[in-house]
Amino acid sequence: MAMKTSLGGHGLFMTTGRQRDGSQPPRREVTRAEQEVTRAEQEVARGEWEVARAEREVAQVEQENARGEREVTQVEQEVARAEQEVTGAEREVTGAEREVTRAEQEVTGAEQEVTQGEQEVAQAEQEVTRAEQEVTRAEQEVTGAEREVTRAEREVTQGEQEVAQAEQEVTRAEL
Repeated sequence: MAMKTSLGGHGLFMTTGRQRDGSQPPRREVTRAEQEVTRAEQEVARGEWEVARAEREVAQVEQENARGEREVTQVEQEVARAEQEVTGAEREVTGAEREVTRAEQEVTGAEQEVTQGEQEVAQAEQEVTRAEQEVTRAEQEVTGAEREVTRAEREVTQGEQEVAQAEQEVTRAEL
């Protein structure tokens, strides 16, 4: 039993590729199907380009993320050094309190070191906060870029499906 195709209702039979009167399908149907294939292939190429661009953006953001993480590590090391300086200064204050005569001079010097150390700790903590904000921003950019990759991949898949459908129509039209 012959079945009608979806090519414009011209009565092509799937088994023979001919119209009911036995003639070949109109050339414009074949041309139209070929144009659809060309359009779908262009959409696939555009989608692949968008995927490549999004992947480049992901790589760039990941580099920024790694740079931010290195900065966080560096700032954390600075915080640790500053805390060690504070600890050392506090030991000096304790020793200075034991020796009353010399203690007042040592306490004054040690308190200045503590103040300086605390200022360095506060500054380093601000740098840690800034670096963490940069890491968060970079992670958000990675997420956004990954969404773009996903969207572009969906477009590529859709384009490939359209190409396959259009190629089927070309095949049917040529039969």
